[in-house]
Amino acid sequence: MPHRTFFQSLNDAVEGFFYVVKNERNMRIHFFLAFFIVLSGALLGVRGLEWVVLCTALTFLLVTEMINTVVEEITDFVESSTHPTVRIIKDMSAGAVLLSAVNALVVVFFIFSKHVTWPLQFTALQVRHAPWHVSFIALLMIVFLVVTVKTVFHR
Repeated sequence: MPHRTFFQSLNDAVEGFFYVVKNERNMRIHFFLAFFIVLSGALLGVRGLEWVVLCTALTFLLVTEMINTVVEEITDFVESSTHPTVRIIKDMSAGAVLLSAVNALVVVFFIFSKHVTWPLQFTALQVRHAPWHVSFIALLMIVFLVVTVKTVFHR
């Protein structure tokens, strides 16, 4: 194999990242959510160490998704049939992604809850002191929204 320059290796890495984003649905979902979370963090005023922890958790999620893709590609290349051992290997790899996603979710919750607490408390206080018919209409709207979203996304 010929000696490669740093920039050639960097280009290969970028192409690998774009390949996973382009061809793997779960990576696109995780990448979009990570982008949305970073944007939300900027809008909410996340600072300092919170950024480090947030970006580390999100990067860990994206890296585990890429490793999961690598494991799936290798196992499909080596053993194309649905061998039970291949299934176990893929499930363990997906389990690693699940753990990193739960970790990212917990980190996002703890960091964002500090920045979103006041509006949630204010809203809860407003609903608590609203007339009963306003609360009932709000409840009906929430049920309608949940049913609509569930119908649209579960087709």
